[in-house]
This record gives sequence, structure tokens and C-alpha cells, in this order.
Amino acid sequence: MQADEIDLDWSTSFDAGEWERLTGYYRRGTGQDSLDGLGFLPMMHALRPEALKRYRLAIDAGRQRQADLPDATRALASLFDHVLLGYHNGILYDLRGSRQRGARRADVGHVLSIAWMYGGNEGVHAAADAAGDELSRWGTEVEGPPLSWPSGWTSDEHAWACGVDWAAQPARGASLSAPDLDRIVAWHERVEGAVPPFVPFLARFHPLGLLTYRARYEATMHGPLPKQFVALLLISLATRHDALVRALHMARVFGVDRPHALWMLTRPRVLAGGLATRSDIDLGQLAGILDSWE
Repeated sequence: MQADEIDLDWSTSFDAGEWERLTGYYRRGTGQDSLDGLGFLPMMHALRPEALKRYRLAIDAGRQRQADLPDATRALASLFDHVLLGYHNGILYDLRGSRQRGARRADVGHVLSIAWMYGGNEGVHAAADAAGDELSRWGTEVEGPPLSWPSGWTSDEHAWACGVDWAAQPARGASLSAPDLDRIVAWHERVEGAVPPFVPFLARFHPLGLLTYRARYEATMHGPLPKQFVALLLISLATRHDALVRALHMARVFGVDRPHALWMLTRPRVLAGGLATRSDIDLGQLAGILDSWE
């Protein structure tokens, strides 16, 4: 057994050694001696140990599928989930967990900005309340080396650029030209395989809104994290079938391997919030996409 493994069996109760390994894992993961912010552990251990144990088995199964991704990947993905939910304790726990596993402050900022764009102000306000002080202190401290991503996984500003010349837009009176609309449409077709319905809708009824949305999108999606990991976050975000298909197409275009896409697609939260519960997701089509993945 490796030092960071919990090694639970498939029974529905904890023996003393398993409970110590479980709580020790969470304490090490946050760099703290207590279970501060993790009150669900002793509560559910007392109320429903079987549910807690099988929950952790599901999480550990996902860890095995994570393959060669940095250990911080799970904490960053969970941070993304919890900012979208506005879950204070989860945000703080995953911030600490990301840091303990080697993520940098800028990596966390990148995740927060993407969650902000997709989740609105509620989640980012929750993040500021829960973790703003820790992030401020973190900014004054020396950090370690960048995370070690798989070969070919890189931050790539060009990947998010549709070709609109933002510097040429006037400070006042900006407008969406026909060529710029064509550039936006072509980017979606090339990277996502389809144009999301909001694009033609906004182009007709609020063209400046589409232009400003695109400007924010490009600035938000590019950052220190590799484009491949950002594409994986969008897989976890998608609860509509068409959005999920576009996210998988993006991941494939950006060079994500099928095992990494499957890891994100089958995380417990994604399963419970989508694949196992939503009848409008066509699993047959998703299987076809995965079967043809090179």
C-alpha cells in the first residue's frame, strides 16, 4: 500500500485502522492536524458508516482512473465543482488540498475564473468569503515548481482565440461585424464540432452581448493550466447532452487521451449529476464518440 492510499475493503463498516487511514488521508490532504471543515466525516461515520465507506470507495475508483495526471488534478476539479455550488467548506478544503498537492496560486485563480464565468457571482463570492484570506497569504510565499502534466499538455492562448482583433475594437461604440461573427462561428465548428444555439440567437438579438461574451470567454479560458485540463473541466460542467458532446469534441481536438476523458466523464459527481440520472443524455451517442476516439 502506498503512503497516500486508504485501502478500504468492501464491507459496510470501518475497523479502527480504516477509520484512522481515512481521517489521516483528509488531514494530510489539507495540511492540518484536525478535521476542520470536514465535519461530514465524523457525522456520517456515526450516522451511516456504510454510506460513507461506499462513497469513499467510489472516490478511490476515480483516483485509479486518473492515471498520469498530477495528484492536484482531483482537488482542482473538485474546487471547480464547489465554486459552482457556492459550497464554502468544500472550497476551502479543495484550496488547501490543491496547494498540498503542488498546485500554484495562479492555477487556483484560473479555476476560479472559469467557475465564475459559468456559475455567476454567487460562487466566486463564496470563494472570496471562504478562502480570500488564505489566497492573500499564499501570494506572499514562495511556491514550488509547476505541476507536471502529461507530454503535450500546454497552456495555449491561440487555442481559445477565434481571430477577432480585440485591440481594434473601439473603447466606445464597439460592434459585431459580419466577418467577426463568421470567426466566432468557425471557432465553434472547428473546436466544438457544432455551434451552440446562443451564438445565432445573440447575433440576432444582442450582437454586442455576443461580442463581449466572446471577449470574456477568451480571456478567461486561457491561463496557466493546460488547455486539455480546461476542456476536462467543461466535460464535468455539461449537464445538457449537446453541451456534453461539444465538450468531448473540444477535448479530443485539444489532444486529450480517451482515458483522461473517461476519468472526468465518470467522476462520482458527474455520474450522480448527469450520466446516471438524466434521461436526455444519449449514452449511445457518447459511447460512439468514445469508441471512435483515437
